[in-house]
Amino acid sequence: DLSALPAVAVDAPSAAFRDDAIGLRPRAATGRKIMGADNKWELLVHIADVTAIYTTGADDDGTLNQEEREAAEILRTAAERRGASQYNTPIGPLHLLPPVLLSELGLAVQCPDAPPSTSSAANPCLTVWTYIDESTGKILDCGLERTAVAPPVALSFSEAASLLSAPPCRTGSRAGSTLAVAWRLLR
Repeated sequence: DLSALPAVAVDAPSAAFRDDAIGLRPRAATGRKIMGADNKWELLVHIADVTAIYTTGADDDGTLNQEEREAAEILRTAAERRGASQYNTPIGPLHLLPPVLLSELGLAVQCPDAPPSTSSAANPCLTVWTYIDESTGKILDCGLERTAVAPPVALSFSEAASLLSAPPCRTGSRAGSTLAVAWRLLR
């Protein structure tokens, strides 16, 4: 459960849904011992867990009825055939899954000016965590886990750039602090 940690989703203002976000976790909170790791942070990349289409509507024992199984199989097969979302088509984006479904399965977000979310609705995600040596940029350790993530702060590319260019003491926001540390780790 990572719902107590801040996360930031950076997308174009025209994004119809958010499917990823970044965050940080204090290394001490994980209990992992990383040889030669001086950095204090674990970089997190949260990806909306769209596998919910296979369990939504499941009975108490976790099974889907025949109609739900068939619908889920049609969606899975179509996504598998496409292989990846295509954004440069003459008719607009062609996503792996229908946009209405992606909107439902995407990340619930909060506006940058809003106070931190007190919502109990966490986003189911697949989270890639990694330790990056701050001096060399070398990945020291990484992994993947299923997580629950609080609604990330939604920023446009220009809002994120403004936060990154502001002096650290001036951002005054968890989103700005999260972005600044993540940027330092990735440079």
